Amino acid sequence: MRGGVGRYGDGRAELSVGSPGENGSGSLTVLRGTASGVGTTGAASMLAKDAGVSGNAWFGQVLDR
Repeated sequence: MRGGVGRYGDGRAELSVGSPGENGSGSLTVLRGTASGVGTTGAASMLAKDAGVSGNAWFGQVLDR
C-alpha cells in the first residue's frame, strides 16, 4: 500500500492510497482533508475496472509525488 498527499482545491491536504492487487485488480482511494485532519466523509474509491483498466493487478501502485 502506498500513499501520497495532494490538493482537492479547497486548500486542505488529501491522502491518496493505492492498493495494488486489491480485489485482483488494484484500487485507488482518496480521503478528503478536513480542518481537523483526514476524514472519510466524501472519500472516493475505485477499482482498476472502474477506470477502464482491465487485467492490471498493479493499478494504484504509482501515485504522483
